Amino acid sequence: MSQPASLVHKRSTVLTANDAKKFVFFSGMTKGATGRPIKINASLLPHFIALVDPKTHDGQAVIHHIQSLRATAGQASSMQNINNAFEHMDRVKNVQICYKILQLDTGSPVTVYITDVRAAYVGDGRKAGLYNALKSGSTADVREAKGPIISSPKAVINGVSPSFIRAGVNALEVSASTSVALFYNPAHVVNELGSWRNTARKATNANSAAMALAEVLMKNQKNRTSTLNWYIEGEGTNLLAKALEKISGELTQQKFRFVNPTGDVVSTIKQLKQKKAQFVTESDLISYNGKRASAVAISSQLHRLASSIAVEKGKHGFDQREKNTKKMIADHSRGGSAMAGANNMLKAGQTTFADMLKQAQGVF
Repeated sequence: MSQPASLVHKRSTVLTANDAKKFVFFSGMTKGATGRPIKINASLLPHFIALVDPKTHDGQAVIHHIQSLRATAGQASSMQNINNAFEHMDRVKNVQICYKILQLDTGSPVTVYITDVRAAYVGDGRKAGLYNALKSGSTADVREAKGPIISSPKAVINGVSPSFIRAGVNALEVSASTSVALFYNPAHVVNELGSWRNTARKATNANSAAMALAEVLMKNQKNRTSTLNWYIEGEGTNLLAKALEKISGELTQQKFRFVNPTGDVVSTIKQLKQKKAQFVTESDLISYNGKRASAVAISSQLHRLASSIAVEKGKHGFDQREKNTKKMIADHSRGGSAMAGANNMLKAGQTTFADMLKQAQGVF
């Protein structure tokens, strides 16, 4: 199967020769011996591992679907970008597989290039915004706040949650409170932002949520007389980062702590420092309990993260933070080694994405 030359002009494919070098064959069976070759952007490795567990039935279903794109890519079950006929998206289990079907030049085969693997979580369709969560027996009573000013001493931005009420329950647990402010981060916003942010991606819902969060942060900076402690859970890291991009002032009246963070937490901490924000406890900026996506995120940026949370000797909390940082490195050393090993395989060439996954398998 080949495409007419008029359909493979480089301005249409939006994949240059340098871009193509970033892609590797997905597995040994996708090299083109039967059906179309399938390649994937190698930089998606941590994102893929965070979303897809090969040891589970759902994980195997995703992998099988990708390998079947040799014959099925672009068929009626796929969604097509109405603005670009080369771009397609398949939804499988909890992920969206985004790909282009391209022939880079007349001498190369038509190939499936997987450009992104995004979250496709299902949850409450309620709008993002500020709410109040109050413990009610074993559940939570969650109601929309009347304005952007938070009266409680604690606030939470939730990670992915199957429901609005579950997000409220988690917020109470994360903050160890019976009453807490919740900036609700719904599943559709989590999906738009992805585990790893892509600033070039159009994300209408995420942009609206980030604007609303930025307003809450700025209004509380201006109007509060006491410090507000924020707990940022999981994928909430990405929403906070996007909101910080919209704030030009300082956040000296607010403290932050990350709980099982995902995404680029190093860059988010850097943004907070630039705005002179504080941290909930000087000795413990991050807490984690082994959640897969967070373990991948921390392992993928382990030493950069350790450096970003270090403080100078003599400053308050240094000794304990140094101990906590060393513990974090020790806890994630196997994951860090697995990710480094996978990247070394890529640099050496002649590897497949499946080989890189095997390098990390058993660690996450």
